[in-house]
Amino acid sequence: MPITGPRRQQTFDEIADIFVGAPDRGWEADRDLIDQQLRDPWSEM
Repeated sequence: MPITGPRRQQTFDEIADIFVGAPDRGWEADRDLIDQQLRDPWSEM
């Protein structure tokens, strides 16, 4: 899958706006929907 978009590092000041605002209130319930198992993806190849 090709990567599209900017290909340079950005400073925190350049991306700080994404961290502004209220936290995700649904995260407490949503986080349990994610597989929390640690695995080595390279061993599956």
